Amino acid sequence: MFGQLLQMVAQNESSKANARIMRNNAAAAMIRANAVRFRGRAEERYSRYRTKQTIGTTKAAIASNGFAIDSGSSLDRIGDIAAFGELDALTIRYNTELDAQGLEMQASQCKAMASYERQKGKFAMLSGMTSIFGSAMSESSNNSILNGQTVHSRWYQMSK
Repeated sequence: MFGQLLQMVAQNESSKANARIMRNNAAAAMIRANAVRFRGRAEERYSRYRTKQTIGTTKAAIASNGFAIDSGSSLDRIGDIAAFGELDALTIRYNTELDAQGLEMQASQCKAMASYERQKGKFAMLSGMTSIFGSAMSESSNNSILNGQTVHSRWYQMSK
């Protein structure tokens, strides 16, 4: 019985340790998700900044060649640069959000595994206690006092 007790305590402690590890992994995944979002916002801002630079450089080049920048194909070119620049910025936002959501899903799974490990430890304790209790009951049923004989009847049998 003592071996069973030690085994169930060890299983419970192991499950608690695994649950702590999984909770730490979940916290780390959430930190990474926040960092990915922060980095994505910075990349998105930088993409828009580069687009504005490109538009400015293009306007200067068009004007230096003597063309009007506010009409015709020059305006179309500037509009295309602005549209594709915005598309780049939105693509960065979308990809960043996908990465962050993946990390949040990982954190959620780690939290679920932590809960599972904790329950597994509790079940090991309950199972072990049931097993020990069952062994004790089985052992005590072999004891003559508990199987219907009284102290008096045992004394009477011994005196014969």
